[in-house]
Amino acid sequence: MRVATLLTLSLFSLSSYAYEMDVDLSEQCKDEFESQIPELDCETIPDYQVIKKDDNGSEWRVRFHFGFSRTHYAKTDLHINSSLMNVVVRDVVFSERTSDSHYNPANWEGFTTAFKWIDEPTNTFALSLEKGKNNFYLTVFHPKFLKSVLYKETIVNGESQFEFKDIYERDDFSQVIPEGYSMLYIGNTHYNMNWQIGYGRQFPIFDSKKWGKLTYIPKADIGIATGKARSVRIVPGVAWDDHIDDHQIQGYNASVGHRLEYSRGGTSLFVDHKTIVNHLEHGFYDGSVEYNLRASPLTVGIGFKIFDKKKPKKPN
Repeated sequence: MRVATLLTLSLFSLSSYAYEMDVDLSEQCKDEFESQIPELDCETIPDYQVIKKDDNGSEWRVRFHFGFSRTHYAKTDLHINSSLMNVVVRDVVFSERTSDSHYNPANWEGFTTAFKWIDEPTNTFALSLEKGKNNFYLTVFHPKFLKSVLYKETIVNGESQFEFKDIYERDDFSQVIPEGYSMLYIGNTHYNMNWQIGYGRQFPIFDSKKWGKLTYIPKADIGIATGKARSVRIVPGVAWDDHIDDHQIQGYNASVGHRLEYSRGGTSLFVDHKTIVNHLEHGFYDGSVEYNLRASPLTVGIGFKIFDKKKPKKPN
């Protein structure tokens, strides 16, 4: 018992100043204990490796994440201000355009189109800077949303009154427009991006050298939205007005969400869900449209470790 205690104290003393070293305990034993305990055979004591991690040796990691996103959009009210109409169109639900056909090799027409799966679909890209259980994110999300509505204008006491109703979506505007109605279209698909910075905190579910690591990460982000909106008015047999807005900052956003990520080695698989609240304003016809948009993207993807970096080790 006395020998074990003395060796333990000695080992603790060594580990208090060593970051990583091989310790020859037999020599330590001879120097400090053999003179006190003659029956002690120090030659039988094996070498011991001391590894100590502290803040000076913690890793910084940079990782890249890429995934495909599907998005649900909540109801919103469109505040339209233009020479065509000054109205509020209530309870509008935007449709998503995923452009996921670009993932199908059968749709690739050549070398250049073979890479459109990177920028055309509703993908999410993220860089994360990680230290310990803290994650700092730069996220770029490419949502695509659009809406077509029918409207009928009537004059009551010299004032224009508008009636709105839903209609199905067609990319080529080939919808059948009922008699007496016209159609409006708002599309935010071209150059439409959400740029966010955020923070997440890792909560390991399990961490095994053999089986990898499963982590739950709640997170929050803030950022801006940019895009090049399009608005179209179709009056059957009379007019087709097509307006494309300038590429610009359309508004700001904030989000909360969570991620479940399984990692092993330098690669990971993840499922990410968040709710983004946007306040947007952009061109519509010859005026503008303003609205709050709540979007809930679900992203499935893969992550890669770019590099690890450790702080210089400073001995005590």
